Amino acid sequence: MRETIPNALKDSFTWIGLVFKAISGFFRPSTFQTTVNSASSIVGASVEVSRAAEAGLQYYLLIVALLSLSLGVINVVPIPPLDGGKIAVELIERGLGRPLPRNVYLGLSAAGALTLFALIGYLMYADILKYVVRGG
Repeated sequence: MRETIPNALKDSFTWIGLVFKAISGFFRPSTFQTTVNSASSIVGASVEVSRAAEAGLQYYLLIVALLSLSLGVINVVPIPPLDGGKIAVELIERGLGRPLPRNVYLGLSAAGALTLFALIGYLMYADILKYVVRGG
């Protein structure tokens, strides 16, 4: 069955909305644990990409597209040092009418980086338990 352009566009925006919803789950206390439990690191993504490749080209292309979309959305999250964080700092500086002090900017960047590294580390740990230790 061939996909029409309007249906493909509709599906694309549906997937974009789902990715934004999933990522926003990290920032709501009520959904944080569920979101973390359903997220994957590079370990889980590698396993799932391998499974998709075995299932066929269509599944492989879909998961590669979803991974690319997810990385793009994550990059615009307003956490320094991500691009979205840089944009947020620029908007704050414009609102203040002056640049943030260097130590404030460095503190925000360090806190954002530590938060991201902690999340990545936890997700990798959970994926290793799931896929390597438990054979998920």
